[in-house]
Amino acid sequence: MILENIKHVRDNVFRAVHKNKAVEFRLDNNFIVKERSQFVGYDEEHELIYAVERNIDVHRGRDCPFKIIVQDVDQVQDMSCQVSDEEIVPVLKATGAFTDDQIKNIVDKLTFTLEDYADSTGNHFKGRRSVIADV
Repeated sequence: MILENIKHVRDNVFRAVHKNKAVEFRLDNNFIVKERSQFVGYDEEHELIYAVERNIDVHRGRDCPFKIIVQDVDQVQDMSCQVSDEEIVPVLKATGAFTDDQIKNIVDKLTFTLEDYADSTGNHFKGRRSVIADV
């Protein structure tokens, strides 16, 4: 992706509601930069993304507790972020890619209810409830 597109999506779409919304980037090497679990910085002049995390390398982790990952923005394959029920409509409107009718349809079709959750676990736990209750 080019830097202008990354900045536009990050700042104007994903952060349309909350300016500190965590963004994720999947890179060419299948590495994922996650603002939620890493400290991420942007060098816009050199078009680089820096991610700082705890070093989990068992051989160097004790004397080098930090790991710094640097990636060129050209390595970004896609971006994502997780949004709540309250954030979805303003974020989709900020894309400029969906009409109000399309947004309503997206929300109607993808909103996850308690019944959906119960249905998603129904077959997995079918018959086990009575066994557990008898114990």
